[in-house]
Amino acid sequence: DFLKADAKIFWAQLGLDSLEAKEILRDGGCDDIVMNRCIKREHTRLIEEA
Repeated sequence: DFLKADAKIFWAQLGLDSLEAKEILRDGGCDDIVMNRCIKREHTRLIEEA
């Protein structure tokens, strides 16, 4: 479904990581792949680093 969408970045939530999914996404033309990350935690980290 993601490859059919016009999305630019694939983001999988914390706890999800798959080499097979990464290969499928890359083969489908998606180069911006984020897995096993929490958006809230990443936002907090970036704010604290600024």
